[in-house]
Amino acid sequence: MERKDKKPFDLLSGRIRGDMLRGYSTALEGWRRGLNLQIKVDYSAGQDEGVEYILDDGETSHHFKGSRGDFVSQEAVDICSDKETLRGYLHGADVKIPDGKSFDEGDTVEGIWEYVKKAGYPFAVKKVDGSLFKDIHNDEDMKQAIESFQDKMEGHKMIVERSYKEGGRHLYVVGESVFNITDDPSDEETEKLALKAVKSIPGLSQGSVRINADEDSGENVVLDVRPDAYIKKHEGLSDDAARDVPSAIIDYYFPETKEYNREMAARLYFDFDHVYTSSKRGKSGYMEIPKIPDDIGLTRFILMADRFPKSFLGWIQSTAVKHGVSGTARRLSSRKISLVLGGNRGDINAFTILLRKKCRRFKHTVKFTRKKRITPVMQGFNVIQDTVAESMEVKSMQKKNKRLKKEMAALKKAQSSPSGGNYKKFTRRLTDMRKKDK
Repeated sequence: MERKDKKPFDLLSGRIRGDMLRGYSTALEGWRRGLNLQIKVDYSAGQDEGVEYILDDGETSHHFKGSRGDFVSQEAVDICSDKETLRGYLHGADVKIPDGKSFDEGDTVEGIWEYVKKAGYPFAVKKVDGSLFKDIHNDEDMKQAIESFQDKMEGHKMIVERSYKEGGRHLYVVGESVFNITDDPSDEETEKLALKAVKSIPGLSQGSVRINADEDSGENVVLDVRPDAYIKKHEGLSDDAARDVPSAIIDYYFPETKEYNREMAARLYFDFDHVYTSSKRGKSGYMEIPKIPDDIGLTRFILMADRFPKSFLGWIQSTAVKHGVSGTARRLSSRKISLVLGGNRGDINAFTILLRKKCRRFKHTVKFTRKKRITPVMQGFNVIQDTVAESMEVKSMQKKNKRLKKEMAALKKAQSSPSGGNYKKFTRRLTDMRKKDK
């Protein structure tokens, strides 16, 4: 039975996570709108740095890192990366932020302790890059944090600020538009605060904002601002946000592409695994992804016959590629093949005509059954070896191997006999064994 329509990221490779997910989802949106796409996975010191890509419409091109495009200045990236500087800009724009203070190794232990005691718990100790050092809920937590501060934070500043419960709201701002990234509800006041926070950073035209409510006053507090869309594959990402955030980004950079057939374009997606593995193997340049076709259709066939030629799946793949048809061919059994086809409807029809002509030349009659296809198809054509069919071939080879061993044993016995008449007995026995194995 054909599967129902899936959530936006369900079909993506397990390799797509974090920065790569942010990049892939936005690059995919641009590619589906007919933009030219060049893409790569950037590595540094063996770590996944995320996806870099260039989108262009033939006249205008934009470079992206993850979901962040070239409209975002390097100054904005630097400000958001240094949480002490970020706090300064937000505070200067009258954006409510958590109570807190910065310390460095020149500050005394007594001074840090005095500040925390006066402000009250809970607090979080962070590096200025935003990474959490330790949550502080009581005097014992604070004592441990201070003891390790001199060693682990040497040469770094530390921010001690009021901590809030996990959750809150993640909002994404691009231009003048604000989107709720997760399923947590937001209101007009929260969205205005997110927009104000982003606008307070020079050169930041798009970014995500994390907001929580102060437990005492109930007032909204901006906890963080980032120049990227804060999309996590494991997070409770709403279907609307999964669609709307990448769409809003491409709207902002390529406004002339807004009016396109979203439903039709969503029938295809490009092969990110190939990009990933090529980059992993040392290919440092961009890979050019073939353009998405127009008038996209999806279909599926089940082919049944008493026997198919061994070269048939290879012919299907090469012919499909030649005609620009994407999909898969899977041998379900020795008598059944599943074909999934996606691409331009005219190309699919032309391929299907050739396929039927090919099958009419076979010794055995081939029955075609057309099925409905809903799930998106990956660009390109692949032959999938089914485990059931493979196991049948293995069993057949094992049976032949067993027969050959019997024949070798019988031959050795005949050769060792002094009577030449035993050779005739051997040939008769060999014939009998082969008849039994058929």
